[in-house]
Parts: sequence; C-alpha cells; structure tokens
Amino acid sequence: MKRAVISILLGVLVSAAFCAPIPAERAAEALLTAFFTGDEAGVARNSSPQGLRKFSGHDREELIREAARFGVFRGILSSRELEEDRVEVRCRFSDHPVRFLVSCAPDGRVNGFAVLPDIDIPRLTRAQMLADFDYLTAMLEKICPLFTVNRKVYDVDITGTLAAYRSRITGGESPEAFYRLIQDALQACRGNHLWVTAALTELPPALHDFLSVYRGFVDPAALETTAAVTIREGGRRPAGPDLGLIYCEGAYYTKFDFTLHGVTYPRGMKLLSIDGISPELFLAEQNDHLDNFDAARKTFYDSGEIPFYTRSGRWGKMPLVFRFERPDGATVTFPLASGDKLIWKGPLRQPWHIPRLVEYLPGPEILYIRIPAMREEDIPFYRTQILEKSRNRKIRAVVLDVRNNPGGSDAVWNEILALLIPGPWSYSTTFALKDSPEMRRFLQQHREFYRRNRRSYDMPGLNEFRQVAVPYLDNEKFLAATFTKQLPGNRAVLPERVPVYVIAHNIYSSAGNLTAVAKQLDFVTSVGLDNPKSLGRGIDPFFFSLPNSKLVVSVEPALDLTGCRRAADTLHTKVEQKVDLTPAEYVEYWNSNPGRNPVPYLLHRDPFMQKILQLQKDRAPRPSL
Repeated sequence: MKRAVISILLGVLVSAAFCAPIPAERAAEALLTAFFTGDEAGVARNSSPQGLRKFSGHDREELIREAARFGVFRGILSSRELEEDRVEVRCRFSDHPVRFLVSCAPDGRVNGFAVLPDIDIPRLTRAQMLADFDYLTAMLEKICPLFTVNRKVYDVDITGTLAAYRSRITGGESPEAFYRLIQDALQACRGNHLWVTAALTELPPALHDFLSVYRGFVDPAALETTAAVTIREGGRRPAGPDLGLIYCEGAYYTKFDFTLHGVTYPRGMKLLSIDGISPELFLAEQNDHLDNFDAARKTFYDSGEIPFYTRSGRWGKMPLVFRFERPDGATVTFPLASGDKLIWKGPLRQPWHIPRLVEYLPGPEILYIRIPAMREEDIPFYRTQILEKSRNRKIRAVVLDVRNNPGGSDAVWNEILALLIPGPWSYSTTFALKDSPEMRRFLQQHREFYRRNRRSYDMPGLNEFRQVAVPYLDNEKFLAATFTKQLPGNRAVLPERVPVYVIAHNIYSSAGNLTAVAKQLDFVTSVGLDNPKSLGRGIDPFFFSLPNSKLVVSVEPALDLTGCRRAADTLHTKVEQKVDLTPAEYVEYWNSNPGRNPVPYLLHRDPFMQKILQLQKDRAPRPSL
C-alpha cells in the first residue's frame, strides 16, 4: 500500500510589507504555483510575514524531494475554501493530481501547507451520522473495558456521555465538523488510546501486513478518508497568547516570567479568577475537554497543551480579565485579548529536553540512562552506550529517566533491563478483555499475524483466557489471563543486581508499562509524581472504522488487573516513591535548565535525582561503631 499521508514543514522564512487582506484561495493558488515553479519572489509575496508555519518535522528540501514523486507541475485544477481560513487546492502534475491543504493568516497570506490524499469526502445525511454513532457506541460496548472503571473512578458514564453527544447531531455537519463531534465524544469518555486516528495509514511498508490484524474491522477505504480529515484538522489551535499556566495542588500558576502590554510579570503567580469567575467554575464549562485527573481532589484539569481559556465561548469576543496573586502576596489584574502579544522568558532547555543519553555519574556511582521515547530504532544506541559506559566501572545503581516519554515499544526498556540486570528474573501481567465475538476474533487475528511474521509475542492463544468476574468492578465478567515474561539475564553487563530507579513524570503508554512492572520487581522503583493519565500494560490498540464517515477509531482493549484490589488500581497512576514539591518548587522545576551537559544539574538541582540520591544514601549500610 502506498503511503497516503505526507505531512510537510516548509522552512521558508520570508518577510513582506503589510498589505490589505487578499482572498485566501487566490493566495493559496499563487503560493503553490510559485513554489513549484521556483518563483522565490512569488513565494515571499504570498507568504505570511511570520513565515510558513510548521505542519510537522519536514523541511523545504524534503518537500522538494517528495514533490518529485508527483512529476512536473502543470497548474491549478480547482480550489475551495474550507472552514477558518483553510483552503484545499487540487493541482495537476504530470504523474497524477495532488491535493494540498493550505493554511492562511488573517491577512489572507499563506502560513503553511500539507499534502492531502486525492479523494473527495462526501457529506453525510443525518441518518448516516446517527447510524455511525450507534455503531461507535455498540463497538465500544463490545471492546472498551473501562465502562465500570470510569464510572467508579471518574464518575463518568460512558453510555450516557455518548448518548448526549449523539443528541447534538443535526445533519448539517461537514465531514470536519462530524469528525470533531466524534473526537469530542471520545475524549469525554476518558478512554485509553481512545480517539480517531490515522495511525494505520502511517505504517511503514515492512508492517503493512499488520492491517490483517484488523481484517473485518477496518474498511481499507477508511484509511485515506481518515487521513484526509485528520490532516485538515491537524494543527488547528484557538488563536491567542498562551499565559503558560501549570496545575499544582488544585490551582493554576504561571510557569514562566512573561511580558504583556509592556509589563513583566513573575512566574509562580496563582490564578484567582477570569472575568470574575473562579478557575474551577471556568473549567467546569469545558469539563469534557479536560484530559488530566487530580485523584486527590476527584476533579479533571487541563494539561496546558492548549490554553483552556481559549476554548471558552467568551474568548475572542472581548478581552478576558485575569486576576492573579503574586508570590509576594500582591494582586495583579490585566486584560488579555486574542491579538495581544505575549513573550515568555523561560529557559531554553528544560529537564525533559535532555536527549537520549547514557552517562556514568562518578560520585554516586550511578549509570544514568535518559529515554525520551520508546523507539525500537534506538536500541542499538543504548546497547552500545551501556556497554561502553559500564566497562571497568563500579555501578551502585541505575537510573532510567522517562519523564515526558509518550511511549512506543516495550522492547526498549525490556532490552535495557536485560543488559543491566543479571538473572534469571521475570514479571507477570494479568490482562482482562471484554468477552465478545469481536474481541475473540481480534485476538485470533492478532496472534496469527505475530506467528506469520515471526515476531515476539507475549500472549498465548485464546485457550489461555478464562471468563472471570472481577469483584471490585461490580463482578463484571471479562476474559482474563496471566502472562509471565521470563528474562534469563545471561547477557547482563553488571556482575550483580543493583537498584534500578525509574524517573516518571507526565508519561504514557509503554513508559507507563515500565512503571507498572516496576511494582513487581523488587530491584526496580518508580520515583516521581503520580501520573494524571491512566497507565499500565496493554496490547496493540483495537482499530475499527465507522461504516458511513469511514473514520478509524482506536481503543486500548486490555485492562491491566495486575496487583489490583480496587477500580482505581487498574489505572496504575501511582509511583512508589513520590517527590514532594510545593507549588513554588514545582514552578522552579519548570524553570530549571540542565544545559548541554546535564550531569551537574542531575547531581545538584534536579528534584527527582535528589530523591534518588537520598534513597541510595538510606540504603547504604551504616558504619559500625
């Protein structure tokens, strides 16, 4: 299958004199024509003064190489304006037509574009939309294991939530608007890997056979349709300045010093109100969009990726008035409008910007391993560096730093532990899955793929699963089985077993699997902050497509019951050794800069490493008198 999606970053920084707004369609057509004919003056003339905005991690040279696949540019076929200053342009190339999504600035000039699949997405009738929503609800009832968990832990009724969103369907929604409605409904359900996604479209050629796992669940035609809609919606953010608010112990604080309206304000200011409304009430209006959970206060809060006040219906109509309490106790008030310019004064590098790294810390005799993402292609790097940095050195402990790790492959941390820890040792996981014909068929196809491709597989056949009733989930019945992974440890470079500490903060997916497994292994300890999102081991997500809109939905089908005694335990959000930080200390952590050489920072200032150094000190035997 030819890869259908090309996300593009144009690294062209141009400037142009101010001019009156121009029609977005004309600017989009002129920009693309100039780009593909080598007219640099035309590119500059039709680009935003701020330059062409980033769509993803590609630069202009990569775009030009990619465009060579299309052949020679032959002109514009058609264009149409989409919602919110976005234009779809279909161009003629010598090989085949190509569509582009073009994003325009308020003055009409282009600030970025990306390639779309060359397909038309038909509008649906209300009956078709309702049928899609009913199919979505039915599939989640058969696959998603969180209906009881979310009701008991979050007080979220998934069935009722879906019904409420279904009632909003009018029949007048565009394909993009229907996508947003589905995506909002899924977010409100608070699932795991629960969203509309084009992930299956982005599979490398070597993994195209992986689609066989979803045979009968995903319509092949849905792959390009989902890609087209998600690209159109990708990068869509509410306009306006970001105050940089972070949440700590029930309140929001400014994380950096910033300048607004010519006045510089300090970090660590506590948000008191917006337009006279408390932050709690302001957030309650958009509760379904909040993605983090404060277990101590039983409330959801915003992660800060998109400023929560920009999602308010009040935003954009007039300035919002913010009231803060400064660290010195004084109160400050200022208006903030969507067009205001705000400048942060934060550090260039923060602790989670430490790249992949293996370093020996000679004082405490610790082998420090930074893992920013669980990427299988990084395994050779870690293997080589661990062998080099551990040679002829006394190692009293190992640190795996996975803060802000979004996940990936469990093979990464499994391989690292196998290289470091002499064995034998093992860990077990108890998976619970919904007992439905769809789930049983998925498991069978899942196992067939792994057997056919001779890839590692931790789960035996269906005969290992037994129906069980889980007492702390109101005796809900699941298919459950316990799987044990044995590691002989005969490749370990260390002569003896040493403590392993996992630094955990804002992690997800496979990084959460590592912290969940840490609770079983007496030599591994997770250190950090409780996670605001659910974690724990799982299997490959379950994908299915909706019959009419052809949107592809993913959901994590496995519930991790390992070591659980209550519903909240299944989320595996707790760390074993918590780093206690006051709001002021947490703000300062955000402002700490490890620099290019993070070793001094780790040894003397990083609160997570300071906790580990204290744990190591407490472990050391006291000298006899």
